[in-house]
Amino acid sequence: MKKYHSVVSLGFNCYVAKDLERMGIREQSYPFDWVISNFSDVIRLIDNHFRDALISNNVQQDAEHENCYHDTGTGLDHYHDFFPQRGSVERQLEQVQKKYQRRYARFYRMGEKPTLYIRFIRNVQDYQWIESHFQEIEATIHKGNPLSTVWYVVLEDFAYQGALNPFVAKNLYHPILTSEQLEKNIRKVVAIPFWRIWKNKIRYLRKQVKKRISKSSR
Repeated sequence: MKKYHSVVSLGFNCYVAKDLERMGIREQSYPFDWVISNFSDVIRLIDNHFRDALISNNVQQDAEHENCYHDTGTGLDHYHDFFPQRGSVERQLEQVQKKYQRRYARFYRMGEKPTLYIRFIRNVQDYQWIESHFQEIEATIHKGNPLSTVWYVVLEDFAYQGALNPFVAKNLYHPILTSEQLEKNIRKVVAIPFWRIWKNKIRYLRKQVKKRISKSSR
């Protein structure tokens, strides 16, 4: 049964958005697409409507990784929004704020309809937090629409999976999927027309070709 109007990434990193785009499922940008996050911060931000996001003095460039900008107000790491070659954080901040304001508004607007949220589990601590705060997560997600839900994905190529398996084995009351299971099952439950999925896939492939051409010409 096709019951979800859209699919939205809840992180923990950009690979969720990239995978959804590759599958032809991702059609718009949302707040957690291009940041690195802990799930506790994600739920807190959804609940308080991103109250402390992108305040000037809170955004700081990482001392060891110049392409990483940490927002102390949200706990999020931005790798795709600020760029050292473009000058100071203050110089770039207004444009980034406007971009994210659009994404926040879109997130809540789309969340009024039945939505499937996808969270890649970051590590064992992330999973343990999910286990101990499951009701809180559900309550927050259901504020938008009571039919919305979260699918959790564990990545096989991550080092923590061996440590995670014992937790998964004991706690199966909500779905834990592999990335292969996600791809196999997601189209069964999402009400996106088949022709639009293929249109999105073609757009994705064209983007990849452009990137390869750009890299080869450097």
